[in-house]
Amino acid sequence: MTLLNQKLKEVKVTGDMRDSALESARVFNLPKRGRVWLQRLKLLAASAHVDIPEGWEVMEADVVDQPSYKNEKSAFYWLQRAMYSRAFVYNVTAGEEVTIRVPQFPVDFWPMLVIDVADGATVTIVDDYGLPMSEQTPFRGVFVQVGRNAKVQWNGYQHHDEGVISFDHKRFVLGEGARLDYYSNVVGGCHNFDELLVEMVGRGSEVMSQTVFFGHADQQHEMRVNHVHIGEDTTSNMISKGAVGDHSYGGFLGYIQMEPGCSGADGNLEEHNLLLSDTSKIDATPGLEIGHNDVAAAHAAYMERVDDEKLFYLASRGIPKEEAIQVILEGFFLDAISEMGDDEFEQRVFKHILSYL
Repeated sequence: MTLLNQKLKEVKVTGDMRDSALESARVFNLPKRGRVWLQRLKLLAASAHVDIPEGWEVMEADVVDQPSYKNEKSAFYWLQRAMYSRAFVYNVTAGEEVTIRVPQFPVDFWPMLVIDVADGATVTIVDDYGLPMSEQTPFRGVFVQVGRNAKVQWNGYQHHDEGVISFDHKRFVLGEGARLDYYSNVVGGCHNFDELLVEMVGRGSEVMSQTVFFGHADQQHEMRVNHVHIGEDTTSNMISKGAVGDHSYGGFLGYIQMEPGCSGADGNLEEHNLLLSDTSKIDATPGLEIGHNDVAAAHAAYMERVDDEKLFYLASRGIPKEEAIQVILEGFFLDAISEMGDDEFEQRVFKHILSYL
């Protein structure tokens, strides 16, 4: 019996969709690092009671999900689909321009949040996500369906208390001509697993995703981002910028998946990483899976270290070590963070990073 089956053998779920999702999680070939993360997941004995967030509606039916194309959905994706506490839906009407603030729930409530964006709408989704220390494991799922020629921007800032272990899964499905600009900033917490899946189904749909993360002390951040090109003439650009210091760890798995029939698709992936100490570590794993011949795809990963030579160079110009590291981080992060176009968010994220120096 696998570790996943041992963990789930006493868990009871109801409903065909949840049963199917649980079975998908059970049969998933979980890699070693996935098994480590599973050991950190504490299953809920019972869910907290929550009020319906303003602007949202309760979704009484099980969340319906389409089959996997290949390997773009992890065991944790299916596990959240099987075991969410309750689903809420936010409907955006055609042509509407709106800002949605993602509601925050107690740590002992696993929400599934569904946002349905109709054709031609313009939506900014603000995810100001900070949870207090708890023995529970917050486990959240977000599903965003983006209609034809709609535009969505996601501004995310994860700033949990330092002892929090969290799991987060976000999936976007883009219709014809739809555009997603996705900004994720991961700074808080203790152990964080964050997964993003973007499926470009409609012709001419496009995505730009940018993940910024910073680790200190013994933090562990693991991010997995997958752009799946399905429709013709789809475009994606994936960027990650991560820095780690002290004894912290950062892992970024970036994947561009070209499905058969996606003629004219163009995908690009860049990973930029900065080590601030000899005892910190980053695993940068860019990947391409090409299933069609009429496409363009590229990937690159960069790793650099703040070494004594750089610090000596700055010290020779009268800049002490702490200020020198701050100058280096400003050059590394500031341009990326400022792309969100939200001054308050940008200042909070950068001040949070600098507070750990």
